[in-house]
Amino acid sequence: MESTKDMDQLSANISVIMPVYNAKNYVSAAIHSILQQSICATEFIIVDDASTDGTSELLNLFAEKYSFIKLIRLGERIGQERRTAKALNKALDVATGNYIAWMDADDLADHNRFEKQLKFLQAHTEIDACGSFAEILSVNARQNGRLLTKPLTDDALKVYTVWQSPFFQSSVMMKAASLGKNRYDESYAYAEDYEFFSRLAKCMQLANLPEPLLFYRMHDKQSIHQQKFIIDIERTLIREAKCPPQSLANHLCLFDYRSKFSYLQMCQAVKYASQQKALINDTLWHSCIDQALLYKLKRVIRKQPIVAVRLVLTFPSLVVKLAL
Repeated sequence: MESTKDMDQLSANISVIMPVYNAKNYVSAAIHSILQQSICATEFIIVDDASTDGTSELLNLFAEKYSFIKLIRLGERIGQERRTAKALNKALDVATGNYIAWMDADDLADHNRFEKQLKFLQAHTEIDACGSFAEILSVNARQNGRLLTKPLTDDALKVYTVWQSPFFQSSVMMKAASLGKNRYDESYAYAEDYEFFSRLAKCMQLANLPEPLLFYRMHDKQSIHQQKFIIDIERTLIREAKCPPQSLANHLCLFDYRSKFSYLQMCQAVKYASQQKALINDTLWHSCIDQALLYKLKRVIRKQPIVAVRLVLTFPSLVVKLAL
């Protein structure tokens, strides 16, 4: 069992970064989940993106009470611009810890999150950053408590970036030395995390811990509900695509987040999946394709059941995938 001195030494290395914008209803709970960690952070850098709903006043109270909280405020917004990437870059620029832990203002961290991640990174020196599974926190009874997973190993995560971000952003802990001068691309206003972590996956070793150390809050003001989020996703998908330019439309039919559920589009997705598995003999890539296709199929069953029936009649082998 580790001594108190050993635990204190561990605690001296963590910088927590959190961007905030109009999160009055959630930010207090998010901050308390950091304050109650079994291993304390050295500094908690909160960047307020010119909130207008009373969030700023709440943050002032926390900063006055806890000296390790460093509160930064961005200048006034111009119109409806979203500056999460800018806020994160500002926090990364001033972070001094050997480890950096991400947090979102509407999520909650498990009490033992930092301790488990820090021990993992110290035990696996080849790993630069680790995240974790997440559990949904929602007012929707059907969603609340549902487990959200990501691949665990670096090889699997590198392939996974062709489809989604390798991490739930507010579950990430990273070695500051590994991050270096890498920063967010501020031209990505909505899917900045996907762009950032999929880019880092090319030069880092990544991992996820197979337990929910994050409680991921679902609500209607999240960026994933914005059309511009889809545009950012597609920009990253185009960059990550393992396909020739002439196949890009089919690639997007299979991998993007939009509701492309017409019969012809789904036929394109199924055919493209088969072509890619035949062209690229890579087990992890095949697994990623199967996962993306299964996701699409389950969505089309819910959204367009008639299309689903036509697809199964056209491609009887899909029945096997749905049964797995």
